Amino acid sequence: MIKNLWVFDFDGTLSCIVPDRHAALLHPLCRTMLAQLAATESFYTAILSSRTLDDLLTRIDIQGIALGGNGGAEWLLPDGTRTPLSQDRLTSLQTVRTLLLSELKHIDQIEGVDIEDKKLSIAVDVRQVSGKYRRFIQRHLEFLKLNYNLTIYPGPEAYELVLLPDMLKTQGLMNLCGCIGFNMDEGFLQYAGD
Repeated sequence: MIKNLWVFDFDGTLSCIVPDRHAALLHPLCRTMLAQLAATESFYTAILSSRTLDDLLTRIDIQGIALGGNGGAEWLLPDGTRTPLSQDRLTSLQTVRTLLLSELKHIDQIEGVDIEDKKLSIAVDVRQVSGKYRRFIQRHLEFLKLNYNLTIYPGPEAYELVLLPDMLKTQGLMNLCGCIGFNMDEGFLQYAGD
């Protein structure tokens, strides 16, 4: 039975926030810490990110760590077990995702905007956007939130549009606990991130 569960976000927790999110790297000191946690028999270590699982796989190469992508909707466990979102739910997302990507074309034309389709969410990165356009982007996203019943997480430099309202990192963490048989009432859970 797992008694100690350590879970970390990636961006801004294990990696520095960088101007280009594609350039984000695991910080060397965090790599050392994760390797030590993964090697400790009484600890179970996981990374839970809004990035896709495939994206995380290119950034984390430490054995013995569970990786959760899309807010924990899909997991890759240390034993190689992959727990993807059901095909039914993925199919139901296609319509709303297509509509939203079409709606986001209004702001995608603004210099500096970077839109990333993550299947279960859409990230709107505004790091490179000048101040005069940021308010317009915020108003447009508020309009989409109301019209599509979205959950939107604003960050200092990006917005995360969650396409499945019940698929938040909290639910993703619960998914992991169910997969590995971790009971929060009987064990120690440490989470670092947003």
